[in-house]
Amino acid sequence: MKLVVDTNIVISSIIRGATARKLLFHPTLELYAPDYIFEELERNKFEIIQKADIFYDEFEIFLRAVSKVINIIPKEAYSEYLGEAHTIINYAPDEPFAAVAIALGDCGIWSNDRHFIDKEGELFQKFGIKVWTIKSLHEIL
Repeated sequence: MKLVVDTNIVISSIIRGATARKLLFHPTLELYAPDYIFEELERNKFEIIQKADIFYDEFEIFLRAVSKVINIIPKEAYSEYLGEAHTIINYAPDEPFAAVAIALGDCGIWSNDRHFIDKEGELFQKFGIKVWTIKSLHEIL
């Protein structure tokens, strides 16, 4: 299954643990994210480290592992879809993720973010994009 993974899922897999982490490394998932994801993780790393009660080195090791399972999509590949993403999501930090899903086609979004969950009907109707949460994805895998 092809999914664009939102930053909040990666953060959840670090802070809250087992289920999100297991899914993040699930062999049947083909994960994608905009290049922006690692900027977002870096910008929030100290808060993540504190909430997860881990050491800086553990955070870096986890990011290296995650970088091996998430296919990073450069901005040039999704930038033309940012306008469409904006009209639906209308929340700048999440728009690159929606734009990647639109650009890839036949791809869902994996997020626990209300911006995606609340707009799932519109995303599905317009682009065929289903929004998956940790819970809904765990139930089918």
